[in-house]
Amino acid sequence: LFTASRSAFQLAGAEQTRNFADLLHCLGDCLDEQGKHDEAFRIFKQAQHVFELCGLSKTTNYAELLANMADCMKKQGLEKDSAQVLDK
Repeated sequence: LFTASRSAFQLAGAEQTRNFADLLHCLGDCLDEQGKHDEAFRIFKQAQHVFELCGLSKTTNYAELLANMADCMKKQGLEKDSAQVLDK
């Protein structure tokens, strides 16, 4: 499903939009809930990049993304690094 969604965003030239960032964020959440923390974190980083490219780093969605990234890092035993994410 994600592959089809990503293709649709690519075809529409919409990979640098809030909606695409939100899609990545949701995918990261799903992966994190499945225990696929490394993959989730990689997707969260992509979402963070898109949010920042779009100038959306002061939105509640971005803040929620950072909180989810930090939680994902804690699950991987990276408490110190997770605190740095929350300081943004």
